[in-house]
Formats: sequence, C-alpha cells, structure tokens
Amino acid sequence: TKTLKNLIECYQKGELSTPNIQVIDKIFSDEMINLPDDVLLDLTFSRAFFEKSRLTKIRFCNGSFGSSFFKDCFLENCVFSKINFQEMECLKCFFKDCLFMDCIFVDSDISETIFESCTFSKGSLDDSEFQSCHFINTVFRDVTFGFGTLIDSKFSNSKKSIEFEGEVYFNDIFDQ
Repeated sequence: TKTLKNLIECYQKGELSTPNIQVIDKIFSDEMINLPDDVLLDLTFSRAFFEKSRLTKIRFCNGSFGSSFFKDCFLENCVFSKINFQEMECLKCFFKDCLFMDCIFVDSDISETIFESCTFSKGSLDDSEFQSCHFINTVFRDVTFGFGTLIDSKFSNSKKSIEFEGEVYFNDIFDQ
C-alpha cells in the first residue's frame, strides 16, 4: 500500500491513469504534502474522493481540492495552507484542531460536519453553505464571509452557544 504522499508523487510523474484520487478506509499520519505554488495550475486533489478515512498531522501547502468530496472522515491536527476548496463537498466529517490559513471555500457545501478547536485565518467562505454544522471553540480571523450561509448550525464553547435555525447569512452575524 502506498502512502498518500507516494500516491501524489506517482500522479505528478504521470504514473497514475486518472487525477481522481480516491482515499477510502485509510489512515494517514505525519505527512507534509507541499504542492506547487501556483494553485490555479495544480489539480492534484481536484475531484478527489475521501471516505471513512483518518488524516492526522498532515500539512497540505498550496494546491487545490476543488470539487473534491469528503464523507465520514476524521481530520486531526491538520494544516491547510493556501488550499483552494472551491466547490468542495463535505458530509459528516469531523475536523479537530485543524488550521485553515489563506484557504478558499467559495461555493462549497458542508453538511453535518463538526469543527472543534479549529482556526480559519484569512481566506474566504464566500457563497459556501454550512448545513447542520457545529463549530466548537472555532476561531475566524480575517476571513471573508461574503454570502456564506448557515442552515440549522451551532457555534459553541465551554460557556455559551449560539444556535441558528433556518437560513442565516454569515454577513448578518459578523458585520455587526
């Protein structure tokens, strides 16, 4: 079995027949995946499929997860730096202690997902939809929300919580 890093290297060398990487029922840990600086040209993870996988202490730098799909995954202590998640779909995932720096989540659909002790620093959530999500001790620092939407989602920490029913726009909350 190849590690995720080896799989990516094989793809970049043209040794894989498809760019659609599938990671199902796998556990990966302690990897640094540094993709080319030109996010628009690197499509390594575009249309990638992650299901029932556990990613721990993975650092993704640069690159694109555009139109990728995550389902029933657990990601802990991962760092995403300058990653394009445009049109990404995420269902029933758990992100714990993850850092999203300069990431773009434009037009993404994220449902039934938990973000615990995560930090979103810079980047954009413009036009993304978060449905039935839970943000526990999550920090948003210099993030553009644009017309990002929350549907039946909750923000909480050890002392208080805010629950939103129906459809609410991030701008309505954070622009006050």
